[in-house]
Amino acid sequence: MDIEQVAASRFLMRIVRSKEEKEALARKNIKEFYVKNGPCCAGCDHWDPLGASVGECTRTAPVTGIDRVSMLGWDNVTMRIDSGHIVTPREHVCGEFIETEVW
Repeated sequence: MDIEQVAASRFLMRIVRSKEEKEALARKNIKEFYVKNGPCCAGCDHWDPLGASVGECTRTAPVTGIDRVSMLGWDNVTMRIDSGHIVTPREHVCGEFIETEVW
């Protein structure tokens, strides 16, 4: 890229300025993914997003830290992960899917 292209891309980039705006953007991305892909974690009432692509399944019982992230394929995590609900990718599909929320 030349200097003009870099300057133009920086000018056109969207900068998230607040926590509310960041959450609204993540929710918008999740909704678009769900509408495009059908029943999956992204549209499930039991799924509590941690971002636009992963979230906690509140339908599951709390588990140990390493078990929380096992569905993401993380097998050699050096950071401490507290116990809690299983973290799933938004595209995951299981038999517990339920949708009552009106988007």
